[in-house]
Amino acid sequence: MRRVIRAFFQAAVMTLRGEKLPPPLTPEQQIAERYPEAAAWLAETITRVKAVEEAAAGIDLDALIVRVDRREMRGRTILEAIRFRAVQEYPFMLLNPSDYRGMGFQAINANDVYMVERLAEGVPEHVKAALTELRDHLNTLQTILQTIN
Repeated sequence: MRRVIRAFFQAAVMTLRGEKLPPPLTPEQQIAERYPEAAAWLAETITRVKAVEEAAAGIDLDALIVRVDRREMRGRTILEAIRFRAVQEYPFMLLNPSDYRGMGFQAINANDVYMVERLAEGVPEHVKAALTELRDHLNTLQTILQTIN
């Protein structure tokens, strides 16, 4: 009960002074504040996916079919999946910690690395170079995991 009364008086004082609460942080800001290395890694992942798409500008990624774990996947779908994970899944996992978060990161990332390697088998050399850079970047996740656990 004391907490409620104290909060009421603090709110009244702030109102009389014309003060306002600061706006809440966006999820991106929360991640950048709590996990700056992870935020940089996620941003770099998105940049590397864009670099692959730019390198593959002359290729129809929708027509490029890759067999991954007995499933046929389009090249564009693979890149969109990696981008989605960097934009949605990894940030969600960072903001909602669990005992298995590190293992989840490793499992998702291992799958992404494997899909990139499979995609690199069927593309020209200039695209393969961009995919290799993306794969090498994804393989640096282990150093990022050490900073968040």
